[in-house]
This record gives sequence, structure tokens and C-alpha cells, in this order.
Amino acid sequence: MQKEGGAMGWLAALSIAIGAFWLGLDPLVKLLLWIMVAEGTLWTLHALVSWTRTRHEVFAYLSLKLGVLVVLSTLAAIDPHTFPYLHISLASASTIFYLVFELSNLTRDAHNLGIPLPPQLEQILNALKLGQEKKNGTQSS
Repeated sequence: MQKEGGAMGWLAALSIAIGAFWLGLDPLVKLLLWIMVAEGTLWTLHALVSWTRTRHEVFAYLSLKLGVLVVLSTLAAIDPHTFPYLHISLASASTIFYLVFELSNLTRDAHNLGIPLPPQLEQILNALKLGQEKKNGTQSS
């Protein structure tokens, strides 16, 4: 019983810390995190449906996501020191870059799962897939 109470206390403390951290985040970063969650969910669903992911690919994927968060955290930490000289927020600029990257991944994963997309996006994704297949020397029917 004592251990359960201690675990609940740690869980409550962790929840409060995460909540305080979340409230202090920039709205752009919050948006990026939600999109990363959505993209990660679609990526995982595609991996489960197609059984095409290796452990190495999963590790590389998770490393990339962690790397994005490390880069953004580092830029947010140095922003107050560089903004007066650069007159641009490095954290905001890189967050926008990563938002575009994550949105393109989200669209690709939705396409791979067969989720209907606008015809223009379908054409772009099919052209990109065909180009990738030519580069790799593989063709799908």
C-alpha cells in the first residue's frame, strides 16, 4: 500500500510538472507537438498495417523526432541572447520549418494509409513516389 501511494505521488508531481511546462510553451511549439503526435500515430498505423518497418527504421524515426525537440529546445534557450543581434527568433523560424516538414510527413502517411486526399495532393505524392522508385531502381504497379 505504501508503494502505491508513493507511485501516485510521483505520478501527480510529474503531471503537475508536465502541465506547467505545457502552459509555458509557445503556441507554435504546441502546434508542432500536436502535429508530431498525429504524424507519429499515422506512421505507426502504416507500419502496423504494412509490416514494412524494421527496428532500425523505428529507432531512426524516434531519433529524428527526439532530435527535432532537442534542436528546438536549444534554440529556445539561446533565443534571448541572439534576438537583439539577429532581430529574428531562431526558435520560431525553426519551428515553422519543422511544422512544414511534419505536415508533409502527415500528408504522406495519410496517403500511404489510403486516406482520401485532394486530387492535387494525390498527383504530387504519386509523382514523388514514382521519382523515389526510379531513384531506387524499383517499380510498383
